Amino acid sequence: MENTTEVRFTKYIVHQMIFEINEHFDFTSKQNITLKPVFNRTTERISDDSYRVALSVSISKDHQTPFSTLIKISGDFKCVDWDSEVKRDIIIENSTSILFPFLRTVLSNLTLNANITPYVLPLVNVNRLFKDNKQDSSKT
Repeated sequence: MENTTEVRFTKYIVHQMIFEINEHFDFTSKQNITLKPVFNRTTERISDDSYRVALSVSISKDHQTPFSTLIKISGDFKCVDWDSEVKRDIIIENSTSILFPFLRTVLSNLTLNANITPYVLPLVNVNRLFKDNKQDSSKT
């Protein structure tokens, strides 16, 4: 009667980190900065009980942003209920929630190591983020 699914996180990989400082941005002036990160998610079945969730974030550079970046990571998960369409949606949502903090950390560390004020992605309901933006694709 329970509608539970066991998901096991096996590993994550940082595939790409691109960072470019905006040489024309005035880092000395105090100003409000509004960055508009764009997120994407893909899912892919690897085997009968394994699948991969890939997340990316990009921030485009313009005259009002201190940097541009593109970060792509993926996480591998194991779960036996992938064939159940109802459970697959829950599995993807849970896996995204597990993987998203890794994406936040990579971006924060990248900006910190660039010797600028670290940028931390805001806390968001990541599942609503992908449902609202329709920036999601799956390969089953």
